[in-house]
Amino acid sequence: MAGRRKSKARGLLNRLSLVSTPLKPLVFPDERFDAVIFRGAFFFLDVDVLKET
Repeated sequence: MAGRRKSKARGLLNRLSLVSTPLKPLVFPDERFDAVIFRGAFFFLDVDVLKET
């Protein structure tokens, strides 16, 4: 995975977690993230994926 390789080269692996997961359902507990970044999938998302349950 390019993201993991680049993060390791920059010494960032101890500061972040890279997770590959299906868009639905996201099975992370509430208040798990400070920030979420995803690329390449935004145009394929249903609106309900972006809502908190």
